[in-house]
Amino acid sequence: MAVASAEDGEGSTSEKFDDTGTEKEQKNKFQRRKDWIDIVFKFGLMIAAGFGFFEYLDRKHQTKIRHALQIVDDWEDQNYLENFRDFNTLTSLVLQQAEQKYPNDTQSSTKYASNIIDDMTTNAEAYESAASKINADNVDIPNYTKFTISVERLNYFYGKAGLCVQDAICEPNLMKRYFGASSCYFFNIMDTQIKRKRIEFNNPSISEFTEYFCKLAP
Repeated sequence: MAVASAEDGEGSTSEKFDDTGTEKEQKNKFQRRKDWIDIVFKFGLMIAAGFGFFEYLDRKHQTKIRHALQIVDDWEDQNYLENFRDFNTLTSLVLQQAEQKYPNDTQSSTKYASNIIDDMTTNAEAYESAASKINADNVDIPNYTKFTISVERLNYFYGKAGLCVQDAICEPNLMKRYFGASSCYFFNIMDTQIKRKRIEFNNPSISEFTEYFCKLAP
């Protein structure tokens, strides 16, 4: 508070000037300015955090794509494609026979084919005997050893693909686009054998991730 005194010839008088109102107004202006700065600063932090979060999601998505593409490369580089060709050569013949028995009934014909494949792969003799009967056109089908190895490798590959998707390591849509149809074809044809082995070995997790990946596919 400031006090001013004035004297004239007729005597002395005191005038007091109270500048408290002005001081409060200045403090209020300063506080309002400070509040606005705080708001702008916090808003800027929120925007930066938002951009950082979206950048993190984008990097995570790109990482999933890279992992998925690595599995795509493995499909060709590690001969899984060749395994599928061997598998498909025989099973397509079996499926044709099944479709003649159950025309216009995909579910029944697939189940019938699955049963035949399970019977065929009991041992080499059963395989060769059944293969000679269905191979009327003398197609170059894989022998018993080659076929069973292909089945084991394909089951491993589709299981690895399913696990990669389930653990959110691989981009699911990309994986389904590349392997969705073939994984379901494989799993449906091998369904009888898979169920039998689950009971035989008391292990319900056999081909678990292959089944997961097939059910994930559109």
